[in-house]
Order: sequence, then C-alpha cells, then structure tokens
Amino acid sequence: MRLGLCINTIMKTITKKSCPDCNANISAQNYKRHVTVCGGKGTFLHKEELKKHQVKNTIYNCGLCSKQFTTAQALSGHTQRSHILKDKQKEYGKKGNEILAKMVERGEVNLSHPHTAEMKDYLSVKACERLAKHSKYSKNTEYKPGIILESSFEVRTAIILDSLDIQWIKVRKGYVWDDNGKTRRYIPDFYLPDYNIFLDPKNDYLIKKDKKKIDSAMLLNNIKVVVLADNQISETFIKDLLL
Repeated sequence: MRLGLCINTIMKTITKKSCPDCNANISAQNYKRHVTVCGGKGTFLHKEELKKHQVKNTIYNCGLCSKQFTTAQALSGHTQRSHILKDKQKEYGKKGNEILAKMVERGEVNLSHPHTAEMKDYLSVKACERLAKHSKYSKNTEYKPGIILESSFEVRTAIILDSLDIQWIKVRKGYVWDDNGKTRRYIPDFYLPDYNIFLDPKNDYLIKKDKKKIDSAMLLNNIKVVVLADNQISETFIKDLLL
C-alpha cells in the first residue's frame, strides 16, 4: 500500500502539463499555481530558458580577418588567441607567453577587445534601465506590480510619499557624472514630477561615499537631488520639505 502511494506521489511530481498561455511544461504539482499567475507572460525560469534558444541576428566581424561571430565574447576570444597572442609569441619567441603575462600585469598590453564609446554608453544606459527583480540582492521588494524597490530605505520613503498623496516615479535613467575624467552614471531613487526634484534615501556611509557623484550629476545634468538620511525618512520631514 505504501509503495503504491509513493509511486502515485512520484508520478504526480514528474508528470508535466503544457500551460495554455505560455506553452511552458509545468509539473502537475505546480500546474494550477502557475496558470493562476502566468497570464501569458510565463515564469522567470521559463523566460531564461527561452533566451538560451533565441536565434541571435547580430554578427560581429573581425577587423583583422574575414571571420564572423555571433557574440562579442567570441570575437574577443578570437582576437586574443588568433591575433594578439600569436603576434606577441612570434615576436618574443619561446618565452612569449611568460613575457606577455608580465606585460599584461604591468598594464602595457590589453588583451581584451574594447567596446566603442557608443557601445559603452549604450550598455551603461541599459544597465540603468534593467529591473533587478531577480538579481542576487535579497533586499529587493516588489512594492507594486512592476515597481522594484531595492532597500528598506526606499520602501519606507515610498510608503510616506503615498500616505502624503505625492506622486513619485522609481528612477531607472542614469545621469552622467565626472569621475576624474571618466564618464559614469548615477541613478537617484525617486523622481517627484510635481516638484521636479529627486529624492535619494541613503545610510550615513553612502551619503559620504556618494557626495562627489551626486554633486557632479546635479551640476552636469541641471537636476536637484535631495539626499535623505535615516532620521529624515519621516512624514514630518518630507512634509516640511515639500508641502
């Protein structure tokens, strides 16, 4: 009798059904729950699985030979192995690898395939826009459908703004700032469209660490950012600040 129950349990677990909305194969045990929340969008794991099988149309051409690659990583590896390394090995003979390793360590040779300035800017913008719902950071909270808050400070601020009926937008656009000649991007947390200012709640350590970044971003982008310390994330302080 027990053997029969075990077999039935195993069969329920391994039997899979196809979701009518996203066509994902779901185990019978999780099928009902999946269909309830899917809505045709599929699960995160299913989306990731689909990405692996998507046909990539982008072609990366090697500028030193006629070979083509489907990813930038493959092109970079080819450039290192077939061009940079081989050329240096021929130049330095038997000790080519040893000499080349020391040159890389000293920063005299760069084996990477660097992005263009335009590509760097594009990747920077995309990184700023990317939602972090499934990232490694455990403090991320889906405050509202599609709105991800990334710290308890942000959640507290959002609750206060809602209680005061102040419209806010979770910022995903990065604003450039000057890091000793290098262009980087800074992302404040909240934008208040009715007041045209940004709120950025931070702990004491980040307030000191990010001061240069925030000052530079405000100057270069002509924006106003109000940094909120822990003791300023209160209804009284925000009301006095805005109302």
